[in-house]
Amino acid sequence: MKKGKILTGIFGFLPVFMLGGAIHVNAAETDFAECVKQDECVLESDVTIDTTIELQNDLVLDLNGYTITSNVKTNGAAIETSHTLTIKDSKGTGLFDASQGYAFYAFDGGTLILDSGEIKALDAPFAGNNTTGDMNAIVNGGTLTAIHGAAIYSPSQGKIEINGGTLNGGINIRMGQVTINGGNIINNNPLNVDPIEDYYGFQGSVWLSDAIAVIGGTYPSENAQYGNSLNLVINGGNIESELGNALTIYAFGKVEQDLNLEINGGTFNGKEISVAIEDADSLGLKDYSNVKVEDYKIYDNNVNVSITSGTFNSNVESLLNDGYKVVETDGLYNVEPNLVLSTDDESVTFESEKPLPNDYELRVEEKTLADVDAIISDAKNMITESLKENNTNIAFKDSEVLATYDINVYNGTEIVKIEGTDKYRISIAVAEDLLSKYDYVKVAYINDEGKVETIYDATYEDGIVSFETTHLSTYSIIGYNADLTQIDVVENPSTGDNALTYIVLGGISLVGIAIASLYLKKKNN
Repeated sequence: MKKGKILTGIFGFLPVFMLGGAIHVNAAETDFAECVKQDECVLESDVTIDTTIELQNDLVLDLNGYTITSNVKTNGAAIETSHTLTIKDSKGTGLFDASQGYAFYAFDGGTLILDSGEIKALDAPFAGNNTTGDMNAIVNGGTLTAIHGAAIYSPSQGKIEINGGTLNGGINIRMGQVTINGGNIINNNPLNVDPIEDYYGFQGSVWLSDAIAVIGGTYPSENAQYGNSLNLVINGGNIESELGNALTIYAFGKVEQDLNLEINGGTFNGKEISVAIEDADSLGLKDYSNVKVEDYKIYDNNVNVSITSGTFNSNVESLLNDGYKVVETDGLYNVEPNLVLSTDDESVTFESEKPLPNDYELRVEEKTLADVDAIISDAKNMITESLKENNTNIAFKDSEVLATYDINVYNGTEIVKIEGTDKYRISIAVAEDLLSKYDYVKVAYINDEGKVETIYDATYEDGIVSFETTHLSTYSIIGYNADLTQIDVVENPSTGDNALTYIVLGGISLVGIAIASLYLKKKNN
């Protein structure tokens, strides 16, 4: 179960013939080692590997519905590469069975890609080693299954991308640039029982019960681009464990490491906790063998956490940045941006395009206008001018200021300055008996001098008047009835266009005369 460096062996021998530009393998005919030297190797029968194969080139390996069985033992991988290896299965029933050891091992920047098919291994189907250079992995589909251990084990720097597929055994990493956009990352394996309290100092693979386990601050990195960093971004996917947490970042401090977690979506279901950030103190670690707890507390490797969305089976409120909130529904906790403020009676709401600090409070006071007639007159003039731009006349009938409110956002006792280019939607409840009297509703922005500065279009439905603005202040809701008539627009004759038409017609006539002349000349000759 434990390993040092994955061992490298010599080529195993099995079969080959050419078809459609790719090597097709038949175990009874030729050598599998020759097949994997090509750009693409397509199976035409089941294959057995007895010793480790180290690829010297990029390869697309198509299982084509057949099975590759590896007899390479524990601590060894069936295929190793520092190049790009893509595994796919054209038929849908292909299997790479490495039940006695590791399946694929990448080193020195090698990349493992699974597009389709199933890969099963005793330990990790996709694996790397911190002492032999960085590894990369991409899963677009298919299934990775570990009999025990993680589906992907990467203790080194590199890029890991999960877009689909199923990872039975989850992911175990120590660093890396990791993006999860989809797929099922599952760890329900009772063989993954290494308690972190006993294995935090182990220099090798540690199999934990979390669906995604990051053991940070324990290994160094010589990667020139990313250094010793973890940037884990989760945009989607299903991440679950019946035995441990859905996601745990263990932030130890034996070595200095930059740890960043960003969750923008996905579902997270753990045995009790969905997402956890742990360190030596929170875990209550103990000394054992020659490993001292104090050696893992040298650096303060805090985790920078950003959660903007997602569904969790435990409350993650303590991990949220300001501007985001948790909404519980039927035992699930959904993270949402804090976009809406409302009064206690919800008669007025303020909706932002961007997250608002959680301490912000909406305060609304009803206000009496000093000169209602002047407000209505100014509003009518502005409405009339705006309609003229659309070639429309208006004849006002009755009109009324339905309500006036002073609307502000407070942070404690201070008014927050809300103005700029960002748009905000304000919705105000108005009595139905008032709204039903009028065919049209507008909202007037009243400046500090008590005059109408701007007229806003408004919608109203079920007693709610809504409008968009870029700032907060005093607003009056104005209802009115009116007749609208379209202005007839007289267009000038298109003399230029007609002249062009005459020129074109004239040109066509001249061409016709020329053709006719040539025809007569030939006829006369």
